[in-house]
Amino acid sequence: MTGLVGLLEDLSESFCVAALEWCDVNEVTNVKLILEAEAEEEFVAALPIKPAGIPATALRRRLSKMRDMSQCGECAAVKS
Repeated sequence: MTGLVGLLEDLSESFCVAALEWCDVNEVTNVKLILEAEAEEEFVAALPIKPAGIPATALRRRLSKMRDMSQCGECAAVKS
């Protein structure tokens, strides 16, 4: 699953297993698909973490940074 290792860096193995299962069920092969579908909250909610806990907050911030980087890439492509 492209991008998942970096996204889940420093999180427990149980989070990683749940994330892979969610991606499999939802036919997600790349983190970019989660962003394009605006399914970040559904993804985080599927993991065995407290919704307002530190790991959930860190994961949302990582997803947000990935979204920002993706949009910057789109802006650069439009300017070219």
